[in-house]
Amino acid sequence: MTTARLDPKALVAFMAPMTLRQVARRLQLDPANPCRPLSAGQADRYATFLGAHPGEVWGAEWWRPVDTRAELPQVDPIEQ
Repeated sequence: MTTARLDPKALVAFMAPMTLRQVARRLQLDPANPCRPLSAGQADRYATFLGAHPGEVWGAEWWRPVDTRAELPQVDPIEQ
């Protein structure tokens, strides 16, 4: 799963021919909320609520590997 923000347009496209307003109404959200980039948690909740897996909606973007090594300090374990 990715930590990047996901484009909500993919969710609306997946639910075609529904409009953004109809998708927001189905998710019980304000129509402005699905216009903003989604976190992985939001994407998972919304896709699941609509009966899909986030991987079906966002494809390779959802499955992009997360590189956590860039976030961790580079420490030599022998020096500790």
